[in-house]
Amino acid sequence: MSHKKHLQDAHRRNMRWYILSLADAGRVVGVSETTALRALTDAKLTPTPSEIREEATYLERRGLIKIDETGPEWGFTITADGMDIVSYDEDCPSSIGRPEKHWD
Repeated sequence: MSHKKHLQDAHRRNMRWYILSLADAGRVVGVSETTALRALTDAKLTPTPSEIREEATYLERRGLIKIDETGPEWGFTITADGMDIVSYDEDCPSSIGRPEKHWD
């Protein structure tokens, strides 16, 4: 695997983790894509809006978040399976960049 491809994959996995974590933090009301864009930019991931939608769609297909497309921008809410991943109660797919657990 090329260095560039490795970096792109790591970027994608990290964005998925951040989106999932944000959805968990906003679990009662959900999180807007604008909030996700700001948070991921603050985390130095510099995503594009289309990248956020692409990775959110991936998470939705895995059953970890739900996407609300009814308004002018998307909203994300976490599912029970997503909460289990964020809380380290379930194994995390390698396609999501969850940090290793260093506590018990």
